[in-house]
Order: sequence, then C-alpha cells, then structure tokens
Amino acid sequence: MRYFTADENKWIVEHYWDAPPKKLCERFNEIFDPRDQSTFRHHCVKLGLTRAFTVEHDMWLKANIDNYSRKGLVLKFNEVFDQRRTEDVLKVHCNRDLGLRFSDNRERFLEAKRKVSQPNGTLIQRKNRQWVVKTGVHQYEDAGRYYWKQAHGEIPKGYQVVHLDHDISNNSIDNLYCVSGKIVREMSKNQWWFDDPQLTLAAIKYCELHFLLKGRT
Repeated sequence: MRYFTADENKWIVEHYWDAPPKKLCERFNEIFDPRDQSTFRHHCVKLGLTRAFTVEHDMWLKANIDNYSRKGLVLKFNEVFDQRRTEDVLKVHCNRDLGLRFSDNRERFLEAKRKVSQPNGTLIQRKNRQWVVKTGVHQYEDAGRYYWKQAHGEIPKGYQVVHLDHDISNNSIDNLYCVSGKIVREMSKNQWWFDDPQLTLAAIKYCELHFLLKGRT
C-alpha cells in the first residue's frame, strides 16, 4: 500500500472545501501520483475531513434557521464552524434532511428581526416545535443546553443534553442529562429512550459503565 506523503496531506487539508470530492480528487491527481476515488475519500476521513453534518451542526441550524436570510445563514454557519459550505449544500440539507424551510422569505426574516425586542432568557417555541432560549440579538440556544449550562457550566465538546422523559418541552433541570455522542448512538441503536425518565437514566448509566469498563480492558 502506497502511503500519502506529508505534502499530499497538507494539500488535501488546505483544498478540501474548494471542490466536490470527485473534482477534488481529479485536481489532486493532476498534481500528485494518481489515486482512485475510493482511496482518496477514505483517506480524507482518516484526516478528520468529512462533509457529513454533525448533531451540533443540525442543532445550530434548527436554532438559527429563522434568524438569517439565506446568504446570512450560510456566512454565519461557515464562520461558527470554520467551514466553507455552499448555499446549495445547506439548502438541500435543511429542506431534505431536517425538514426546515431554507428560503429567503422576507416576511419571515423581518418577523425574526422583531423578536429583538424580547429580553434575553426568553423561552421560545419554534415552528418546528423546538424550544430555544434567546441569548442575544439574533442569537438563540437550544433550551435544554441553555438550562443545563446555567446549572452545571459549559458542555464538553462531543457531548449533548438529552431529555430523560423524551419530552423536549420539559426543560426542568432534573429532566436533563449530559451524555457523549457515543452513548446517544448506543441508546438509539438499542431503542432505550423511554417516556419513563428513570428507565432512560438507568439505560444511560448502563452505557456509561459499559464504555468505562471497555476502556480498561
């Protein structure tokens, strides 16, 4: 197997967002020793480069979809996550994958601007039924994350706040729990999200113990 050189890796990282994967691979092959598409894409993943949207990306889009025009949303998203997503890519993801209306509806944008008069800390329910808390001018945060941070401090990277009774409108602090992404995936894989908060908490504790013991073997 022929390994990628340091210069090749540097080029990939610097130009990853310049073109779609297929086109990027073609440009790479014009400069360096040719690689097939599959090998090139797998290597990008090994470098930590992926075009997949994360849970954190989706939560931010849901919380901010009403706060910006199309171009404004793209610019802010790329600024927050240090990426170079195009307007078309965000539009497809919002409309198709998240069920969000990604448009430049001026009335909707002006309605969002009128919300500036609401004081910080105001609890608001979005049209998609998500609950958010106003934290600044055109700034909103998922309600669960907001109330958890008020009680416990910053949320570690890769962690998210879940509702133990599976009710996103119940943001009481005893119904919120902060877990890692791998525990969320394990819970979802086994369908361990229950309406009974005690059952959900027990399942989370089991996952935490499982990964703790697994890490020591």
